[in-house]
Formats: sequence, C-alpha cells, structure tokens
Amino acid sequence: SDRLSLCLEPEAACIACEDQRILEQGEQNAGIQQQLLKNGDRFMVLDCGGGTVDITVHHVEGTSPLKLTEICEASGGPWGSTFVDQEFEQFLKKLMGDDCWNDFKPSSAWVDVMKVWEDIKLGFNPADCQDDSAWKQRVNLS
Repeated sequence: SDRLSLCLEPEAACIACEDQRILEQGEQNAGIQQQLLKNGDRFMVLDCGGGTVDITVHHVEGTSPLKLTEICEASGGPWGSTFVDQEFEQFLKKLMGDDCWNDFKPSSAWVDVMKVWEDIKLGFNPADCQDDSAWKQRVNLS
C-alpha cells in the first residue's frame, strides 16, 4: 500500500528525523523546506533505548521514497538508560545508607523521585551545558 511502509527500527528513526527536520524548517522558513538527507549521504544512527544502544550506519540511495542501505553490520550493546537508572539508584543508596534506603525504596516518595529523574533524563541536552553548573539538577528526596 502507498499508505503503509514496513521498515526496520533504525530506518524508522531516520524517517522520523527527516520528518521532524522538515517540520522545524517549515516553521522557521515559512514553507521553504530542504531535506536533511540527500542521495549519497552516509550517516550513523544511535538508538539509545531502555536496555540497549543500537548502532547502524547507512547510505542514502534515494530520497523519494527514502531508500537506505546498511553500510556495515549493526552493532551495539547493553548500555541503555536502565543502566543509568541503576547507577542513580546506587548513588542514592550510598547517600542515604542502608537503613534509610530500605525504608525509602518501597515508599511512594521513591515513585515520585523516579518520575522527576525520568523528566531530567528526557530533558537533558548536552548543547545546553556551558559549564559544570549546567549539569546540576535538584531532586527532592523528602
């Protein structure tokens, strides 16, 4: 069907990035739109998920419709955001001590802290960090 395309997740990420770029350019340039990807381009996609980071490298063979080929075999590993969460949890456990931690972890306050932590992770943009102070975030543990 011309209304449904099946593709692998890295290709879907490329299509989503291209669509987002066109939308952003349309807002900024009053309808003057340029494609981000051009025939012959080569690029890497890092899909940073919850459990893994998947890495693919593509070559653009066509743009209308978008046609990509993988340049090399996909790679990656168990480096996703759940490991960042585990490190955050270990940091808090060390900060609080075992007794306090054992009371805190099963509480509703823990759920609230993790919601704030998730917002911090999703809102993080390294381009906004000009110095060390930009890396600091407050999390209420009470």
